[in-house]
Amino acid sequence: MKRKMSMGATIYDIAKKAGVSACWVSFVLRDHPRAKEVSPQVRERIKAAAAELHYRRNLSAATISRGFNSSTIAMIVPDTENNTSLFHMQPQYFHSIRFFNQHGYGVRIYCGEDMEATFREILSNQIRYVFVNLPDRAQRDLCADFCRRHQLKAAFRGCLLEPYPDFPSFDSDDRSTAAVVVRYLAGLGHVRIAAVFGSFKARSNQERRDGWLDGLRQSGLADSSDMYIHVHGFSDAAFLELLRKHRPTAVFATDGGIALRIMHFCSFYRIPVPRAFSVASFDTLGNRSFYSPLSITGTEHRNVVEQINESVLAYFEGKNMDSASFAYEIVPAESTAPPSGDDSWLKNLPDTFEPDRKWFPDNRRYELEDGGRDER
Repeated sequence: MKRKMSMGATIYDIAKKAGVSACWVSFVLRDHPRAKEVSPQVRERIKAAAAELHYRRNLSAATISRGFNSSTIAMIVPDTENNTSLFHMQPQYFHSIRFFNQHGYGVRIYCGEDMEATFREILSNQIRYVFVNLPDRAQRDLCADFCRRHQLKAAFRGCLLEPYPDFPSFDSDDRSTAAVVVRYLAGLGHVRIAAVFGSFKARSNQERRDGWLDGLRQSGLADSSDMYIHVHGFSDAAFLELLRKHRPTAVFATDGGIALRIMHFCSFYRIPVPRAFSVASFDTLGNRSFYSPLSITGTEHRNVVEQINESVLAYFEGKNMDSASFAYEIVPAESTAPPSGDDSWLKNLPDTFEPDRKWFPDNRRYELEDGGRDER
């Protein structure tokens, strides 16, 4: 026996259920200016009927009527296969694709260095909405210029770079997020909170350093502001000196990779975390968790990714034009606890640095960077 194919709900079905005409359903669901001519109660009734009937707008039909492709988003991303430093961004791109798909939009991914070929492809497919996820300023400038010339709607991920006056940018607020982590540690009772950063040639590390300082000041711990190091990668020698000099009760790591190196350092020298000192990271281990069972306190990026996606979609649909940044939420784990007052771990610190630990062959000497900010 053949089953009749089930068709999706139409605006006429919604109109019948809500007790209004189909034109008012169309106005309300499209956020048309004339939708304001009906009462808020009627608008809510129409939206409730649409939700109950699982209505999804036919964006392909809208494409035909408008003369441009309003059902597809061009998402321009870096080539993470050949740029492994950006590999950690892949899950965020996937979340964006899934979010836009769930809201009825197709997504075409463009990556690589040939920007002109990308632009030709976008024009040939009559795509109007462009979501740029490129960290390289020169490539971003090309995208902005292209979208201006062809009157396309472009949204950028990346507020750490100077935003464009005519296009919105959305990203995480690294400075506020770092302050969140420091305030969390201070709330546990820590008053000596050290920090380990990566290179200050990266603007993100500058922002996280400033956020760490903000968190110290907000917690009344400004006297701890000299308790940090910044190195290219991680240095056992520099970290050892930090511990000996300041005896911190907590350590803030600028990212999950550095947090892992700190935990491995503690494991090698039999320093119990968090009884000796707590360790908290700017982010969670994320895609590193498949090779490390360590439970490290950090921040969760998913809420920020969702807010970015919602903001981008609101901009494409004409509901929002403002740039915005969002702070991550803290995710407590086993690496943090209130200070124990036990300093016995200090006797486990070595007298000299061991540069040839065979279990960690890349642990070579790193030179501390010169102080100062990179103002690019």
